[in-house]
Amino acid sequence: MRQRAFGLSPVTVAALACLSVACGGDDKPPTTTTTTPKERDAGSGSEPYDGSVVQPRPDSGSAQMQPGDPEPGLDGSCAVDSNKIFSVATRAQPFTSTPLAVDPLRSQFVLPYVSEGSCLNAVRWASMAGAATSGAPANKVAFETCALVRDAAATALGDRWLIASVDNREAPYDVWVAPYDGTGSEPRGAQRISQSSRVETAVAVATLNSGDKALVAYADEDLNAGQGLYVRALDANGKPTAEAVRIEQSSTLYYTSLSLKPLGDSGAGLAYVRYSLDYKTSDIVFVTLDAAGKTVREPWVLAGNAGPSPSVDFILDNEGGAIVYSRAEASTGRQIWFQQIDSTGVAALARTGSTTRAPALRIVGAPQLGVDVSLTKLRTSFILSYRALPSGSETRAMLRVYFLDRYGAVIGSSDLSYTSQGGGRTAAASSNDGRVALAWNEVNDDGSSTLKMVRLPCLGN
Repeated sequence: MRQRAFGLSPVTVAALACLSVACGGDDKPPTTTTTTPKERDAGSGSEPYDGSVVQPRPDSGSAQMQPGDPEPGLDGSCAVDSNKIFSVATRAQPFTSTPLAVDPLRSQFVLPYVSEGSCLNAVRWASMAGAATSGAPANKVAFETCALVRDAAATALGDRWLIASVDNREAPYDVWVAPYDGTGSEPRGAQRISQSSRVETAVAVATLNSGDKALVAYADEDLNAGQGLYVRALDANGKPTAEAVRIEQSSTLYYTSLSLKPLGDSGAGLAYVRYSLDYKTSDIVFVTLDAAGKTVREPWVLAGNAGPSPSVDFILDNEGGAIVYSRAEASTGRQIWFQQIDSTGVAALARTGSTTRAPALRIVGAPQLGVDVSLTKLRTSFILSYRALPSGSETRAMLRVYFLDRYGAVIGSSDLSYTSQGGGRTAAASSNDGRVALAWNEVNDDGSSTLKMVRLPCLGN
């Protein structure tokens, strides 16, 4: 399929311009556990947009690419030519995640991913500058240890990156973290974060706002002991500074869709999905953590009975943020919800000025269907990406972007590309200068998978 640029109306250009920024191994047991709280369902609240629009910053600029004609069946506000959507890698096996990361100070977007190597698997490093004139992502091997690799993730920390991986360089599978300069030189000083007979299955890593520490979260499985979810504190070189903290453990539940982001001066938030194999339990959960990875309060269950293949993501800064999640609803199909949160990681106060908390809002409702949601934030607005599934007159899945105000009201949207109905959670990230990138995994007709990246040109970048 050839994609052409999408048309930009003058009204849409003005509205979207307002969105741009202004407008060490050990085998000791984990130290802490938490109890599973009673479910608190998202509810069915909704709230109309009140018409207030943030003002653009003086240098927000305009779209970098000239508008063109959309492909028949697509309409949208972002001018994205087919040659601006970059295919990063294709492989026969599915990609297990799309761990897009950003160095917010340098406006550098990276996507670490697992590929075939000269000896078993390698972790490759796709790196793309935020400026529209910077061209295609650079792609190089980050490291190869003659091991099988299940997953990888990265975070920017000072003048370096930390790469986390789940691999079996020392059997069975464990989490490893190493500092990396991003140049293609082999990372040195890798630290083994987990060391047991358990098999790790997923990983996420995030730099704290203090700028000199990080947390790594991971899930594992064991035929006899069941499944667990853990967090461990790291120094600037990826070396553990405390024992692993067990967030949850269960003989029947599994943990996936990990989203780990900084929260406050020295803490973090962790969003995840926990589910049973029969999906009788399928919860979307958020928990706040201190700098050591210990829970600050009981986990918050945003939605129970989320069905098969739910997803969750969140973003937060010192002015607040939001959690977004997709869930299956019996009467309306797969829907996407938005929960505004304050800077401490709890539901924000409602916009009415009262002491009541903001309810969860349904962003994608029937007859539309949506899955694989992700979220990033500019100063006073949010950018949400997801797979819009075929429904009604829409016969093909699309990668769709919503532009939201600070309260979650949709103030613009764009269909960027046709895509596959499956492929896992999409990814969105933004830098301090307001540049935004998206990444997603697309399942091809022959069963292979392709990782893709794109800049959003409609935000003056």
